[in-house]
Amino acid sequence: MRKTGRSLWRVGTLAGVLLLLAGSAVEARRADPDIIVILRGTGTPVPTPSYVSPNNGGCFKTDLYDARANRVIGTGIDCLNIVDSSPAAEFSVDRTTIFNFPQGRLVARGLTTVVPIFGDSSPVYTHVVGDVDDQTSNIESGGTRRFRRATGNVRLSGIVGMGDYPNTVEFNCIFVIDLDDSDDSDN
Repeated sequence: MRKTGRSLWRVGTLAGVLLLLAGSAVEARRADPDIIVILRGTGTPVPTPSYVSPNNGGCFKTDLYDARANRVIGTGIDCLNIVDSSPAAEFSVDRTTIFNFPQGRLVARGLTTVVPIFGDSSPVYTHVVGDVDDQTSNIESGGTRRFRRATGNVRLSGIVGMGDYPNTVEFNCIFVIDLDDSDDSDN
């Protein structure tokens, strides 16, 4: 009997510790307002959505991954408006990215710097891309459901393959979406 009592006590204590740890992980997730996703794969041309400003570079749809779990959670559409271009030098793109999450659509717009990768470092990727989240990349109207009234900023860092542009674009881009606190109540 004594041995059984100790075993039950140990199992109960272990279960209690696991519940506390699980609760702490949930609280940490709620306290982190960032959503981190990756647009990865071959982007194929799609029509420009009605809620996106006209663009001269086309829109490309690819898979949207949860960066923490590394699994597909939706789709992303990147619409490119080439501001100034020079094939051999860096150029700017006024980018509108549509994130189609299970919880709704989120739309972000940013001024992205695009720099060629020099040398023979990658057979697929040709450019490094990025923008920062202060004044150059913001969440726009056009969101749905959970993101209908979302505000905040988006940061982008990635690489793209423009070797077959405008037919396809290869994406491997990390987006850090920083929702304002009032918009992240059900995270």
